[in-house]
Amino acid sequence: MGLAVSLFVFAAGAIVAFAVNVRSTTVNVPAIGYILMAVGVLGALLWVMMWERVFGDPRQRRPAPRPPVRRGYPPDEAPTRRF
Repeated sequence: MGLAVSLFVFAAGAIVAFAVNVRSTTVNVPAIGYILMAVGVLGALLWVMMWERVFGDPRQRRPAPRPPVRRGYPPDEAPTRRF
């Protein structure tokens, strides 16, 4: 769920919770609004956490270390230690 969808769900929940004046014996309409608002907030928080993980601060990222390069001998002719 993206940020726009999260904001839309939160706004729809706020409208249902505070602006709709419907009485029902089977469904608690304000509770549905509060649930939608909670889902919207949770979706926005998850979106922010994923955004930070994927596109975090580039100053905090370090490049992967390069493997050491051995020079002087080809791999097959390298001297070996014999004890």
